Amino acid sequence: GIPCTVEGGRTFFGRDEVRLCLAALRALEEPADSEAVVTVLRGLFGLSPDALVRHKAAGGTWRYTIPERPSDAIGQAFEVLARLHRARLRLGWVATLDALLETTRAPAVWALGRRGAGALANVEKLRALIRAQAALVHAPGEVVEALRELAYHDDDQDLSLLDVDAEAVRVTSLFKAKGLEAPIVALLHSNRTCLAQEPLVNREKGQVAVRISKRAAPPGWEELASEDKLAVAEEQRRFMYVA
Repeated sequence: GIPCTVEGGRTFFGRDEVRLCLAALRALEEPADSEAVVTVLRGLFGLSPDALVRHKAAGGTWRYTIPERPSDAIGQAFEVLARLHRARLRLGWVATLDALLETTRAPAVWALGRRGAGALANVEKLRALIRAQAALVHAPGEVVEALRELAYHDDDQDLSLLDVDAEAVRVTSLFKAKGLEAPIVALLHSNRTCLAQEPLVNREKGQVAVRISKRAAPPGWEELASEDKLAVAEEQRRFMYVA
């Protein structure tokens, strides 16, 4: 239940909010990108799989620029996408994306999740990436392609989160933390001659436990360690059975 943001790592482009925003940019750049359009309809507009199946079964298309649009929720979404597609060159990608997010209210939904602060920070980081790429290319379509390449290679450039004053724990590596001058820093594994054990994660109970040393262990450590061993053994058994 503690708000947190993760800096660095190789998972930025895999986050749902980032993946959906990138799909939105692709859909707004190329109306014929049916995969991106369906992703946006499902993930940003919140349309149910049943509604999408019924639309396709009735001979519907995913190209939102068609002159005659259905009168249901999909048609309303098509109208929004078509309007922003026409305005993207005038507004620029950041403003266009913000207009879509404001219309769909997706950020409000993300903010209510367990990773609320981190999700919104990731969107802000993506905005910074868009601005940086826009300064390097000559055409709007090249921005989308450059972001696609970044997502494919997943190099995850070290851009700092812009909401540095947010009430959230910033999870980062020792090397990336240099120069942050945070008021409180927690260093795990700081003694190379006495490394701590790997953290024990119990997803069913929503618990994470870390033992710094034999004399500095959280309450119930032995029980947690025993449960973790059983969980690992069960996972190995399932893997061997599937294999």
